[in-house]
Amino acid sequence: MHADEIEGDIMMFLGSRAVEELILKTKTANALGDLQGATSRAMAYVGTWGMGSTLMSFGSNPAGAPPQVLALADRLLEQLFEETKRLIQEKEYAVHAIAGSLLQRGELIGPELDEIFDAADLSNPEMAAPFVRKPVVLPKLSELAKDEKTSPLALLQPVASGAEPIPVPQPQPPAPQPL
Repeated sequence: MHADEIEGDIMMFLGSRAVEELILKTKTANALGDLQGATSRAMAYVGTWGMGSTLMSFGSNPAGAPPQVLALADRLLEQLFEETKRLIQEKEYAVHAIAGSLLQRGELIGPELDEIFDAADLSNPEMAAPFVRKPVVLPKLSELAKDEKTSPLALLQPVASGAEPIPVPQPQPPAPQPL
C-alpha cells in the first residue's frame, strides 16, 4: 500500500465524525468504530509501516508506543480530519445525494455510489471539480522531543490547568522477607 492509499483510508474512517460535526452539528458515540479504525491505521502508518516522519517501527498497540509516536499519530489524525472536513464541505451536495439514496434504498454498493456521485456532479457542475488533497507533513521525532507539549514528560501531565500531575510510578524497594 502507498501512503496516499492509507491516508485515504483514514479519511474514510474520519468521514462519519466530519459529517456529524459539519452537517448534523453534533458529536455522537456512533463514530466510535470509525474513530478506532482511524486510530489503528494512524498508529500503523507512523509506528509500524514507517510511512511517517521516522523509519523506526513499533507495534500498532497504543499502550506500548513511545509518547512521540502517539503524538505523530495524533498529528496525522488532526491533519487528515481537517482535510476530511474540507472534502465534506466542498462536496456537501454529494453527501446529501448519498444520504437521500440511502434513505430510499437502504444500502448502496460500489457501482451505485459511482452513479450517485456522477449524477450529483452533473447537477452541480460549478462544484464538480476534483478534490485535491493537501500533503501530510509530520514533524520529525527530534522536533517532537524539543517541543514542550510533546516531550515524554509533558505527555504524562494532565491537560486541565490546576489539576494534580499524574503520578509516575517509582521503583519500590523489595519488601523484607521473614526469616
